[in-house]
Amino acid sequence: MYQLASVAVLVVAAFHSSPVNGLEDDECKIPTQPCRIKLTNHGVVHDMIVCRCPGEDHCDDTWEDPDRVLSLKVASINSFVYPLVKLCKSQMPTKVCTPEDSYAFKVKGPLFQPREIVDQKCRCQPGDSMIVVSRETSNSHIYHAFMCQGVMRECMHGMGTSCAEVKFGSTYYTCKCRDGLSCRGGRCNKFLAAV
Repeated sequence: MYQLASVAVLVVAAFHSSPVNGLEDDECKIPTQPCRIKLTNHGVVHDMIVCRCPGEDHCDDTWEDPDRVLSLKVASINSFVYPLVKLCKSQMPTKVCTPEDSYAFKVKGPLFQPREIVDQKCRCQPGDSMIVVSRETSNSHIYHAFMCQGVMRECMHGMGTSCAEVKFGSTYYTCKCRDGLSCRGGRCNKFLAAV
């Protein structure tokens, strides 16, 4: 169920944005563009300002507002990474996600540093993180759809169970792997050992 992403992607994403002490000069161009991203991996926290909110809105370092913060859970090669994505203004739908929803929201851009939220259908229950349910490439853009972890169906069996349909240019996750496993190559597998 979890999107495979290399640690190299995480490091590249971390250096594409300004660190906390140097506010990005660019103003956020659209309301659905994240203004700040916080990544936690192996206990190391990267807090990056992506753009400056327009007007009187601020992109401060508080991460508790469920109407402005998206909590994600993404599998890297050897662990889970927990990005928090902050928006300038409250953007969350009032509808709570159910198993009938195909996804909660869809973003355009790299997995660890989304450029824009292109669609929102529902919100998760408080405290529930979101996991990747699809990845598509279209018109030279990458799109990732996320769903609430608590709503996603768990795969029936453990190691080696089919968890995704992998096609040219797209991956659709059909279930979430059980604890300690991540979906790689369309099957639930153990994490690789940390190097």
